[in-house]
Amino acid sequence: MSTTAIPKTFKGPNARPRLIGVIRLSKETEESTSPQVQRRAIQGYADLHGADIVGWAEDLDVSATKYAPHQRPELSSWLNRPEKWDGLLFWRLDRFVRSVIDFADMIRWCQPLGKNLISATEPIDLSTPIGTALAQIIVVFAELESATTRLRVLNGVAEKKLMGRWTGGDPTYGYKTVPARNHVEGCSWHACDCPRTEGLQIDFDEEVYAYAGEIVSRLLRGDSRNSVCLDYGRREILAPSDYKRQARGNKLPEKRAEWCPETLRNIVTSPTIRGLMSHNGEIVYGEDGMPVQVGPALVDDSEAAELLVRMEQKPRTRTDGAAPLLDVAFCDCGGKLHLWQAKRKLKGGEKLYRNYRCQFANKGLCDAAAISADHLEELISTYVQMPVMLGSVEVHQTHLMPGEDHTEEIEQRRQALDKLTERLGMVPAGPAMDAVLKAMGEHTEAMAKLEELPQRAAEWISVPTGETYAEQWGRLDWDGRRRLLMEGVFTLVAYRKNSGRGGAARKGHKTEILMCPGPDLAARLNAPERALTLVA
Repeated sequence: MSTTAIPKTFKGPNARPRLIGVIRLSKETEESTSPQVQRRAIQGYADLHGADIVGWAEDLDVSATKYAPHQRPELSSWLNRPEKWDGLLFWRLDRFVRSVIDFADMIRWCQPLGKNLISATEPIDLSTPIGTALAQIIVVFAELESATTRLRVLNGVAEKKLMGRWTGGDPTYGYKTVPARNHVEGCSWHACDCPRTEGLQIDFDEEVYAYAGEIVSRLLRGDSRNSVCLDYGRREILAPSDYKRQARGNKLPEKRAEWCPETLRNIVTSPTIRGLMSHNGEIVYGEDGMPVQVGPALVDDSEAAELLVRMEQKPRTRTDGAAPLLDVAFCDCGGKLHLWQAKRKLKGGEKLYRNYRCQFANKGLCDAAAISADHLEELISTYVQMPVMLGSVEVHQTHLMPGEDHTEEIEQRRQALDKLTERLGMVPAGPAMDAVLKAMGEHTEAMAKLEELPQRAAEWISVPTGETYAEQWGRLDWDGRRRLLMEGVFTLVAYRKNSGRGGAARKGHKTEILMCPGPDLAARLNAPERALTLVA
């Protein structure tokens, strides 16, 4: 431990220096420089030199090469409040900065404010010219070491990518890293007994694989990302960040991480769920011009294409916990019918009143009478299940038919062919040249076949389910029924005007219900609309 004294410039009458303990770690798995090691050294230094630690700036999973001190979440919050402290105390200078420019910027920022930068293990003291010079020399060597390490890592990563080896970091939710194997043709890549080899690949994580698969199937079914997030929260399924902490044996925070729509987007748009190697979100291609496989696939190419399209679509409405007829039932003024519920205490006990009212009723823009929710939902059920209406009609679902465009694959093979052509002039005659010529022939043949294939844009198609509306309606809950209606039927409810207050329909009032199927269903029914009358 350094014996550098706390600079006298910080010491006033009966005052103890106020220091902020600065902890940084690029990866939580670095045991030699773990937060606990850094914290003990910082606290020990402060105790030895009669200083008080008035706060901690603990930035984990933060690279000093990528992020300057003012860009780190915890440290920046203290830098914005310089009146609260006298100096920053860190374990070693490379835990604070790894750039000469960043360190020079911090010196220029600290000196006018009378702040100091202190290392618990090195002779750094900004109150003297020699201390400042020594600090700058140390950071130069730290930057050189960082650059050398980065170059070595990049070279190793490039080699691993081409070999189909996982290059480091946590894979997408639903996957884990496993020892690499030389997979034979036709292998599923999952829990196989192919021969072991060096490095890592990925495989399904049995602990959460089912949850990842459920996310995919529900989004393909048309559920909104928000509804899946809410459901996973209610079921207390750990969000990916908390699951990683738990898997590493770390203590979970008091406030658990929440599932959010962007998390689901990142999962289902990652090339990893197709079993492919990626870098910065882009698929990595091997020397043969083909995507590099690194694990088993959770989805096939058509499902991956449909997920990408669905991620660009804005959900029409809520798909979780909504009123049974939200976005299905409408007032004749064009407003949505919202479910209104109220409990009233009566002589015989408490009673729940459920009515659908126009969304504009409370704003004084619509005076249509409210209608009993039970009556309206019962009428809809009758309409859907009645054979002469919808009951005997087969349900169709829309699916994305992926397009056929081989332009990218042809270009990848052309680039691979160019590289092989360059290599051909540098290899000696014999087996090496024969291998290059064979690879060139395979690419040329594959390109010719791809160029002959048709080009076709992706399109949504209607696919029969083999079930009638009556059959599906009978086995679905109201969330499922609502989705069924939204996919095929648009309902318009035309109310008889009431007293002008939008109150409930009076006894004997007649309300005409106009059922309007969607375009595809209307074409199959040969009926654009069907009217029913409800007596309130």
